[in-house]
Amino acid sequence: MDAFRAVDGWVRQLEVVSDAAKNPALPRVRAASVSLRLAGVLLSRGQGFADDADTTSALSLAAASAISAAKSRLTETNAGSGAEVAPRLTISLELADALVPLNIATYAAADTSVRVGVEGVAARKGDQIAALFPEEMMLNADAPSDALARLAARLADDPTLAIKIDPRTQPPQITKSHGISFYRFRVTHLAQPSAERPPTFLQRLSVEVPSGDITAPGLRSLGDRLAAWLRREPLARDTSPGLFFVGQSRDAEPAALPSRALAAYAVARWASTATETDALAAAAKWSAQAMKADPPRDPFAAAALSLALCETAASSNDLVGVRERVALLVPRMLDTFDADARAFRAGTPLAQRGVIAMALARVSTAFPDVVNNSRVEPLVRSIYRDTPAAELVTHMPWLGWAELELARGKQGVPSTQALRAMRDAVREHTLRAEDLDETDVPLAGGIVFTSGVAGAAALPTAQSLRAAAFIATMVADPRLTSADERPLALALSLSHARFAAQLTWDGPSLVFSRDADRDRGGVRLSPWDARLSLDATTMALLNTTETIGSIGRLSEPKPQTSHSK
Repeated sequence: MDAFRAVDGWVRQLEVVSDAAKNPALPRVRAASVSLRLAGVLLSRGQGFADDADTTSALSLAAASAISAAKSRLTETNAGSGAEVAPRLTISLELADALVPLNIATYAAADTSVRVGVEGVAARKGDQIAALFPEEMMLNADAPSDALARLAARLADDPTLAIKIDPRTQPPQITKSHGISFYRFRVTHLAQPSAERPPTFLQRLSVEVPSGDITAPGLRSLGDRLAAWLRREPLARDTSPGLFFVGQSRDAEPAALPSRALAAYAVARWASTATETDALAAAAKWSAQAMKADPPRDPFAAAALSLALCETAASSNDLVGVRERVALLVPRMLDTFDADARAFRAGTPLAQRGVIAMALARVSTAFPDVVNNSRVEPLVRSIYRDTPAAELVTHMPWLGWAELELARGKQGVPSTQALRAMRDAVREHTLRAEDLDETDVPLAGGIVFTSGVAGAAALPTAQSLRAAAFIATMVADPRLTSADERPLALALSLSHARFAAQLTWDGPSLVFSRDADRDRGGVRLSPWDARLSLDATTMALLNTTETIGSIGRLSEPKPQTSHSK
């Protein structure tokens, strides 16, 4: 905190005072990065490095570099005088106490050796040091391997060295031919939520979401934020990109129809958890607009659109039109399945089969005259039959929901044993706070289907939410979860919901957004990747919907039984 106070004093004066830079109270740091923002826009970033004999120069050098660049930018953009702007600047400060040699045979090895989001990387040639700190790497979605290759190219002034897959330009060869050595370093990160507020200590651009926040009201608040983001972006404009960059660029392709349709489906399902007329209206409006376009020929797009249409059908002013459109989409989905062979056709991507099965099952419920269960059942059974038990989770949540659609009103679920085994596997691979070090506790609730615990090579991403969403559904279904199992099953789902909240862009993270109101409520691809994902936000909302729905069903009073004397 002493370091931050020193930098704050320099920034407000837009000058590093030499006497202050020699202040013995400042911490010993080998590397520092200072980022200055104005109204959420990155104005400048400066770095500083020091040797063992100079304990404070790294901090003052970083601040001086950032301040100098900020002055130049203000002059170029006519954003105002320094005296006017300085009080409005927000500061982000990263400090490192040591550069640790990184001995790797390939650039790819850096991705498993560097703790992404926690450690930065550096390259050194003689007295020259080039580095990328975690904040910049996360905002630009830089992998450690990519960052190191670019740093080497910069120091050697040779762009060809940035080709990290060339066996002739791997780290050992670069060290031998150019005298460049490589390092990693761990940082302490502080950032101001606003110019007038004190800084907050951050881990991977956010703060830990306490498990105590994951209550019914907390989940309601989370769902509202997720739904608001989906309504504001994907459902409001046809040109919404599938990835929203909170850094300095948003050069993504527009989101595909399936992603936007599934977002509408998720918003409509969220609206069903309470009286959410605005959310349902937004989803229904998008579905009505989609009906005006030519029906998609792609089976996956047809499936996603069918889900959105079925979920919003009740609020439609044209129920007949919805049924007619769905009737046009069903044959395109059924064409993916060879009824004689009782298997999906080889050209149907594995990742899409569960969605197609769920869409057909949902249509059979909403419009049984369009397609009946007997046509859908073989598709669902074939996925179970053709999927190894260890890989069943890849079809979630869609396959599980398809199964439950077909089992509506029935005493049992045919795949109960497989689904329970899948949940047991997910529980085994869900990270627990008590097994993690202090840095990685925010990762608790994430699911990692690889070896290791929260190491650089085994970290959870938003993909965790796919399995979590159906497991949340299982909690309150007595056919899948007995009364004795419910406390443990609910605890597992609440941990998954906490991880979803951890990935949600909100709170102190908004300081890194160019438009905080636009980004609030989006979900990151991973704890170390600040890109906001449409698909991840959709899945987080579905998971939240199912979690709060299960809590509600478990809280319902049991029917009273009468006993005759």
